[in-house]
Amino acid sequence: MLKNDLAKIFLYFAGVLVLGAFLAPLIFNVGKSVVDFRILPDGNYLEKVLRESDFKRYFNRAVMIAAAILLWPLLKSLRLKKADMALGWGETPGRDWMQGFLFAGGLLLTMGVVYVFLGYFNQDFDLTAGKLLQIVAAALVVSLLEEVFFRGIMLGQAVKSFRREWLALLVISAFFSAIHFLKPAGSVEIADEDVTWTTGFWILGQIFGQFSDIEFLLAEFLTLFAVGWACGIARLRTQALWLSMGLHSGWIFGLKLYEDLTEKTKPLKRGEFMPWVGGDLKVGLVPLIVVAITGWIVLALWNRRRNRRLVADVSQPL
Repeated sequence: MLKNDLAKIFLYFAGVLVLGAFLAPLIFNVGKSVVDFRILPDGNYLEKVLRESDFKRYFNRAVMIAAAILLWPLLKSLRLKKADMALGWGETPGRDWMQGFLFAGGLLLTMGVVYVFLGYFNQDFDLTAGKLLQIVAAALVVSLLEEVFFRGIMLGQAVKSFRREWLALLVISAFFSAIHFLKPAGSVEIADEDVTWTTGFWILGQIFGQFSDIEFLLAEFLTLFAVGWACGIARLRTQALWLSMGLHSGWIFGLKLYEDLTEKTKPLKRGEFMPWVGGDLKVGLVPLIVVAITGWIVLALWNRRRNRRLVADVSQPL
C-alpha cells in the first residue's frame, strides 16, 4: 500500500510533464492572440508580459498549471495525516527557522564575497526596496511550498515505504534535484512562428537531454542534491519542517540577493572556472562543499541544543 502511494507521487509528476507539454502550445496561442487582437490596452502590465514572453516561459507556466490541476486528486488518493508530513510545531520552531536561515544565507553570501574578491564576479549594486521585498517573499513562499511537498509529503511516504531513512533520503534528494532541471536550458531558442502542437513535447526531450552532460551533473545537480539531503536530515531529526524551511529560505535569499548585487565576468560566462565555480552561487563544486558544511554545522548545533535540554530535564529534581 505504501509503495503504491509513493508510486502515485512519481506518476503525478509524470502526468504534470505530459499535461504541461500538451497545454503549453494552447496557452501560448491564447496569450499571443490576446496581444494580436488588442484585447488588453497597450502598455498594460499583463499585455507586456504576454507579448514579450517566449515559448519557454509559456511552457513553464503550463507546467505550473498542470501541477495545480493534478495536485488535488493526488492528495485525495494519499489520505495523508498531519503527522506523516511533519507539520507539527516542534520544540523550538522560531529558533530552528532563524538558525537555518542565518547560517544558510550567511555562508552562501560569504562565499559570494570571496568570489568577488577573486574576480569571478563584479559588484553591480542595483537593489531597490521593492526588489528586496520580492526576494524575501520568494524565499519564504518557495521554501514553504517545496518543504511541505518534498520533505513533508514525499519524504514521509518514502521513509514508510523503504523502511530505511538513508534510502528514502537518497531517492527524494535525487528527485528534488532533478525536478529543478525540468525547464529548457538558456541556449534553447524557439521562434514564435515555429511553435506547433508538438513543441511542448520537443521541449521535454531537450530538458532530459541535459542529464547526459557530466559536467552539469557534477557542478549543479550534486549541489541541489546536497540541499535536499541537508533539508531532509533536518526534517527527520527535528520531526518538523522549521529547520529545513529556514535552510531553504536562506539559500534562496542568498542566491537571489547576490544576483542583484553582482554581474558575471566574461571568463565566468565562458565557463572557464567550471566545474568548481559556475554562473551563480548554486553552480559548481565549491557551492556543493559550502552547502554540505552549512548543513553539518546547523544540525550539529541543533543536536547540541537538544542534548543540553535532555541533560537539564534529567537533572531536574523529582
